[in-house]
Amino acid sequence: MPAVLVSAIAIGSTWAALTSWRRFVTYPATYLLLSAAVSVVLVLLTAVLPDRFPRRLRVLLDLVLCIGVAWWAAAGTLVPFHAHAAAVGLHGAVHSVSTYRLPIEDTVASVTPLLVLGSMLFLFLAQLLAVHLRRPMLAGLPLLAVFALHAGFTGLGSAVVAFVVAAAGYLVLVLLDGGEARRHWGRPEDLPAADTAGVRALLRPAIPLGAVGIAAALVVAAVVPLPSTPLVNLAGPGRSKVVIHKPIVDMRGDLERNADVPLVYITTDQPDPGYLRIAVLNRFTGIEWSSGDRSVSPDRSADGTVPTSPGLSAEVPYTAYTQQAQTMPAFDSTWLPTAFPISRIVAPGDWRYDPATMDFVAAGSTNAADTAYTMTTEQPDYGTDGRWFQDAPNGTYPAEDLYVPGSVSTYVRDLAAQVTGGAKDDYHKALLLQDFFRATGHFRYSIHLAPRGTDGQTLDTFLQPGRGGRVGYCQQFASAMALMARILGVPARVAVGFLTPAPLGNHQYVYSSHDLHAWPELYFAGAGWVRFEPTPSSRAPNAPAYSTVPVTPPPNLGGPSGGPTSRPTSTTTAQPSSSPGSQPGSSKPQVLPGQNSGAQGGHTTVRVLGMLAAVPLAVAVLLAVVAGVRRRRRVRRLAGDADAIWAELRATAIDLSVAWPAGRSPRETGRRIAAHLTKGGRRVTPEVLAALDDLVLSVEELRYGSHERSVAVAARQDLGARASIVVAALEETATPRQLRRARWLPRSLRG
Repeated sequence: MPAVLVSAIAIGSTWAALTSWRRFVTYPATYLLLSAAVSVVLVLLTAVLPDRFPRRLRVLLDLVLCIGVAWWAAAGTLVPFHAHAAAVGLHGAVHSVSTYRLPIEDTVASVTPLLVLGSMLFLFLAQLLAVHLRRPMLAGLPLLAVFALHAGFTGLGSAVVAFVVAAAGYLVLVLLDGGEARRHWGRPEDLPAADTAGVRALLRPAIPLGAVGIAAALVVAAVVPLPSTPLVNLAGPGRSKVVIHKPIVDMRGDLERNADVPLVYITTDQPDPGYLRIAVLNRFTGIEWSSGDRSVSPDRSADGTVPTSPGLSAEVPYTAYTQQAQTMPAFDSTWLPTAFPISRIVAPGDWRYDPATMDFVAAGSTNAADTAYTMTTEQPDYGTDGRWFQDAPNGTYPAEDLYVPGSVSTYVRDLAAQVTGGAKDDYHKALLLQDFFRATGHFRYSIHLAPRGTDGQTLDTFLQPGRGGRVGYCQQFASAMALMARILGVPARVAVGFLTPAPLGNHQYVYSSHDLHAWPELYFAGAGWVRFEPTPSSRAPNAPAYSTVPVTPPPNLGGPSGGPTSRPTSTTTAQPSSSPGSQPGSSKPQVLPGQNSGAQGGHTTVRVLGMLAAVPLAVAVLLAVVAGVRRRRRVRRLAGDADAIWAELRATAIDLSVAWPAGRSPRETGRRIAAHLTKGGRRVTPEVLAALDDLVLSVEELRYGSHERSVAVAARQDLGARASIVVAALEETATPRQLRRARWLPRSLRG
């Protein structure tokens, strides 16, 4: 088979596999075009270089090409001594990879150098194995590694087309190489006589082994954990960064980070500071919650007194507190964390508030990172008698805050009605909803076991009782309660911010990345927008006092499809903590300004080790299958006629790198084998040479004599046992390396 054809199929299959990495970035064109160009050049080099061109120089040319392209992608130049530029490029790529969510946007340090480096590595390996070392079957290993990396971070389902194309290319490569091996190893008279038998002999090893390779890739994809955010955490302590540009999208990734990064420090006269709000999400599309449209004109800036929270009655008693806030450089956010409600704020930069939500959005290039500001919070005292929680008349709140998409399932609508059955007003509905999530619905908190996907995609799964259901994290609890409140006619939205901070002493507190949280806000006449807390107590121990008023829920809260029977209680039952923060009942570790808490989870390490272990495991499985196929083939041949036994002797010679003369008669071939056995003065027992002579005679009788006589000779001489003697003698002449290769990578399986 022409080397250029082998190169084209191997390189093409590898490039098809590399297209699966496009989901790692928002702009994949650069790495895809570079890898495609290198693929074409590698194939052209194979085509134009003459056969007499030394193999080592071919390998060197390919290596120089791949290294040069990877260097150019990192440094922006091919000048060798610009090592600093290359180091800077790679460092920026590693920083982005360890900081930002997938897909990584092109507004941060480019990760193209890492993608190009990986692409060059796998393209070079494919060319090396398939063309230079002439082991096309091993060219599946780079494909396996590419898909293992992809599946470990995004899931194999998002690269079905790339996987099918690459797998088909690999199977074609194995089939063509098997046919070439058959043509190379001898004339037809030295092979099984019937053409159909030859075709079967070709297809039997190629298709099962190729299928095993594909199955191994699927196994790797199934066993490798699937993170949703950063690829690897290589930034190290003190270099972590938390990004809040799209609050509900970024929050899960920031919660799954290993390090607990301090983000906001406050100094306040408030004895027990509470939640700190970053953004309000009042638009639900049926897929996800977003901030919707914002009215942020220049005259609504954070430079003094701001309006009262919408709907909050002036008669509600409150206590005013002053807070001095300082965000850390690691807090990359276009939203300013503020208490709610507030009456005054002074912050540098161009911050503008939306009067409907009273959250603060950056204008221009303003960013919350490393910002000092002050605010005055007015904490209402609603009491627990519900006097301020009256049903809100239509027109006192935006219509969008009551919108429920038609895509919301009947199950969710029926469950909302069942959970709040018998409620006399909106306040009572809210109490029953919160109690359902925190107690009677038997929900559990876990960010790592939570359903993957957007709010609309996971809603039914999250709410269904039974195996795999009713486990989630704060975003899903907040989203579900807000939507169910809207279904019941209660205006609701989702807020994103921080849980209660850790005290540092001397009236100082710190909010960190593990405090990131989401909760629903519901609207009532008199109270305005107020916070509820549906997330279980293992994550959020303290719900507002006005929301924990005892209620008696209706029976059978398992939902329309059944489930565990609820118990009439208003207390919250502590669940085993699955939160990334501290355990219930334990004090949160204190974090001083400028320090990292050092709380390192093992999740990134487990993912990386899992991927590193999965590839060699799949390779080991593939090699074990290959060895098993070879053993079974030997047993079957040795139990056959003289031609089958002769084929096994030839296969053994090929596996052990013993020269098998092409197109020679059985007698001449027997002489060559005998010469090999006695080469260099090796002593061979007469029994071995006699067994070899018997094999030669039996093959001659079969091919040139009568069939009946050959069968009789084979039966009388027990050719299988005689052939085993010769096979054992050939193996005794081999080196340990040749024996290992014959066992695990038998070349005879290619034809």
